[in-house]
Amino acid sequence: MFTIESTEPFDKKFNKLVKNNPILKKRIFKSLDFLSDNPKRPGLRTHQIEDPEFGKIWSSWVAPDLRIFWQYDGDKIIILLLDIGSYDEVY
Repeated sequence: MFTIESTEPFDKKFNKLVKNNPILKKRIFKSLDFLSDNPKRPGLRTHQIEDPEFGKIWSSWVAPDLRIFWQYDGDKIIILLLDIGSYDEVY
């Protein structure tokens, strides 16, 4: 099992997204649970992408137009949440 840690930019976007949307908040937490258990779980549709700011990172599905972007350190078993946003914002 991986430990999940988040960056300040992720936290800010997350809080803004879920402020008045408890259903989305529940969906994100469910995806994070799956991610911490198995980052390559088929339902997450995890794949590697090239990001101009972070370089090679991973993208996992939360909802049709919402992705979580992260990196992991296999030696420490930590997933660092970098960003959360729509497909159009990143791709």
